[in-house]
Amino acid sequence: MKTKLRPLVRISAKIITIAVFISINCLLVLTGPLSNPEPLDEVFWMDEFEEAIQIAQSEDCPVVFLFSSEGVRCPVAHRATENVINELKESNLIIFFDVKIDSFEELPKIVQKGFMSWRSGTYLPKAIITSPDLKRVIAIVPFVRSNQKHIEILKKANHKITHPRKPIHLILTVILISMGLIIFIVVKKRRL
Repeated sequence: MKTKLRPLVRISAKIITIAVFISINCLLVLTGPLSNPEPLDEVFWMDEFEEAIQIAQSEDCPVVFLFSSEGVRCPVAHRATENVINELKESNLIIFFDVKIDSFEELPKIVQKGFMSWRSGTYLPKAIITSPDLKRVIAIVPFVRSNQKHIEILKKANHKITHPRKPIHLILTVILISMGLIIFIVVKKRRL
């Protein structure tokens, strides 16, 4: 008797789980976007692209291209979008690219390459951080489901922007060449 009852309990538990999942998704769709317009007031939109780039170049601050959607319904993606804005707004200029409205062709080629890069991940939101002149990608921040991990990645990217690496490889190359010349000179003098 117990063996016949267990499969029924498993099946009904699966049905209940699926029903709860479907009802939550329907609720999200029916209630509309969860977006809070306040963080989006602090960014430039793609129709303000030229003005934003002029400001970035005059202030010499990096440009963050934030790929998301204004009407995002997923609470995790919405929180990740807010994280990008909140963590990067102080030292960067943020341009919001609404994937449902804006045209991909409007973007500079380097940003398109960054967006298509495997490092940017598959899911939105994602951020491509470039130099003010739009000639170099400084960092790529993919979407990470864990809120803490996403904030940690954003802080590392911001640190990379505010504290750029010194060209240590050039310094080491100069030291090695100097040492090589000194050794060469010493060996040559001994032979004479």
